[in-house]
Amino acid sequence: MLLADLIAGSRDQQAINWTAETLLKFVTDARVFEQPDGTDFNALLAPGTHFVTTGTNAPVAGAGNRWAVEVILDPTSETLLQRASLLEGGTALIIGHRRRTGAGVWENWLGGSVRPEDVGWDDPNWFSDKINLKEVIIAIGEWLYALDRGVGDIYPVTRTTLRDNELKANGALLSRASYPELWAHAQSSGLLVTEANWSSNNQGSFSSGDGSTTFRIPDLRGEFMRGWDDGRGVDSGRGAGTSQGFAIQSHVHPIAGYEGSTGGGTGATVLRQTGGGPFNVGSTGGTETRPRNVAYMVVIRFR
Repeated sequence: MLLADLIAGSRDQQAINWTAETLLKFVTDARVFEQPDGTDFNALLAPGTHFVTTGTNAPVAGAGNRWAVEVILDPTSETLLQRASLLEGGTALIIGHRRRTGAGVWENWLGGSVRPEDVGWDDPNWFSDKINLKEVIIAIGEWLYALDRGVGDIYPVTRTTLRDNELKANGALLSRASYPELWAHAQSSGLLVTEANWSSNNQGSFSSGDGSTTFRIPDLRGEFMRGWDDGRGVDSGRGAGTSQGFAIQSHVHPIAGYEGSTGGGTGATVLRQTGGGPFNVGSTGGTETRPRNVAYMVVIRFR
């Protein structure tokens, strides 16, 4: 089972806490390395925590920068993961993460900068606190869980808040420059339509926006998702990303009855159509046809 499954695959808080406590037992005794100044981050392959000053191939360059680099080995896939935190130097705390491919090549750093006071790491004793260390482990699990999803993936979540790599799938018009990875995905997705076509039963697709600086994301608010037919013939005649209104399958409402004897016979009520129009049995129901359901927020990954 992957670490991501252990920590973040289950949203059960008790399971997360148990996993964090278990990992904490090993992390407390984990190897710690003080590396020479200028060490190449690409050469940090031994699992454990490496402390490096003015390292090369770091998330950001800077003389005198002091880094804590956690190297994690996934025992199932044998993938190496690095998580680098800037402890000293610079004007903001940098948190970067990346993984090493099967070909032995480190991918580009991902992450960003936050203020130390946002996470409490401005306290020099922060790392000595086991509660905070447990939070670090949980955060790593959340990050590994995020690696299981790609840019442009859409999925429901059991929360009403967004993570820093998510947007609501609400049909918003976005800047191509502000969301370059999501725009690149939209262009290669096979679900990119014009703005006019998006508004005409293609709300599950991306639109090209104004054609130069913007694009629009799918709008899944209030919608059920259905597997694309793709030639099977169950829901033919539509493409992926198209919208579909509600409908009821064609059926009849048989009415049983017979005519009693002349002169006040007994039996069921006799129904006769006396005019030339259709015979109605009345209407009932609400404004749509739907099955039982549960509502969740639907989000889309943008990086």
